[in-house]
Amino acid sequence: MRCSFERKLLIVGRIRNGEPIYRLSREYNVHEDKIRTWVRMMARYGSDGLRRQPRTKATPDFKEGMVRKILDEGIPLSRVMIDYRVSRTALERWVSIVRKGGYEALRVIRQ
Repeated sequence: MRCSFERKLLIVGRIRNGEPIYRLSREYNVHEDKIRTWVRMMARYGSDGLRRQPRTKATPDFKEGMVRKILDEGIPLSRVMIDYRVSRTALERWVSIVRKGGYEALRVIRQ
């Protein structure tokens, strides 16, 4: 279940007021890593960082650039995720595709 913008704002606000993440994670039934991401997004982009972004289709060049940052440059996936506002699931999938089939596999059109 997705959390509303208002709920994310409430949770991040409570963390900023000193409440522990593990407690809020259990109270709201949200994974601790997800809450940490919200805190980072809020710090980086303000309250807009907690809003849902419009869905856009990533180009093969964009995907390759993100995967190269992770695999070649050693930038942590979580940092790339926040810097470029890409979901963890998408990044993990792209990295997996490259590890199995190389960078050209990102250019294969799925039907």
